[in-house]
Amino acid sequence: MPAVGAQGIIMIDNIKYIVFLFFFIIFFFEDIRKHSVNNIIFILYLIVGVCLVYINIYNRYREFFVVDFSYIVEVVLSIMLGSIIYVISIFSKEAIGKGDALYFIINGLYLSLVENVSLFVIGIFVSTIISIFIYIIHRGKVKNIIIPFIPCLLPSILWRIVCIQ
Repeated sequence: MPAVGAQGIIMIDNIKYIVFLFFFIIFFFEDIRKHSVNNIIFILYLIVGVCLVYINIYNRYREFFVVDFSYIVEVVLSIMLGSIIYVISIFSKEAIGKGDALYFIINGLYLSLVENVSLFVIGIFVSTIISIFIYIIHRGKVKNIIIPFIPCLLPSILWRIVCIQ
């Protein structure tokens, strides 16, 4: 029996977050190991996200008999964050990798705009702290050191798991 109503929406939101965490773990280890993520993983993450958004819209429509445009706008705005990061990646000659930008674009299907922005901002903060430590340890000789960005998101995700949920 399909999940319908407010309980169905809550259930889909929980499933979305579990899938988000599952893929985060995959991205985390891939980014540490290879400094990139396989395109097939991105495609799977995208397909599952689109399916969950569709189910969520369908459940909201069945509950209220009106398409919930606020939810759709929230998803589009969250995806736009990743799109902005992608443009920054292009203009900064991949100071932020295009893969990281794609990750945030697809995250828009799983997280609200506020969650996606806070994840990005905390990730930038953590990567800055790590960069400072690396700079100090190497005494300023850091010309070709690359820091994988997705692992820098871990403190934000752990904070959400421990404190919010």
